[in-house]
Amino acid sequence: MAFHGKITISELSRLTNLSRPTLYKYVEEYEDEETSNIPTDILELFNYIYSNEVKNKSDIINYCIKKNKKSAESSVFDKIKMLYNSDEQFKKKLILFVNDYCKNQK
Repeated sequence: MAFHGKITISELSRLTNLSRPTLYKYVEEYEDEETSNIPTDILELFNYIYSNEVKNKSDIINYCIKKNKKSAESSVFDKIKMLYNSDEQFKKKLILFVNDYCKNQK
C-alpha cells in the first residue's frame, strides 16, 4: 500500500523506525482527523506528505533525513545505505548529487 500514492508503508516504516501496524494506525487516525495520539514528528511528516510540496518519494526521504540530523551519523548513513540498495530512483539521484557536490568542491 502506498501512503498517499507517494511512498509505501514499509518504506516509511524503515525511515521512521516505527512498525507497519503502528503506521497503519496513525494513518487511519490522521485520515479520520483524530490526530491527538499521533506523535508530533509523525504528524508533521504526514502533513508534509499530504502537502503540495511533495512530488515523489525522494522528497519524503530528503525530509526524513533532514529531520533526523540530530540522530547519530551512523543511523542516517544506515538509512541512506538501505534506500540506496532498495530504490533505483533514489540511487540515481544520490549518485548525481554526490557527483555534483564533488565537482563543486574542486
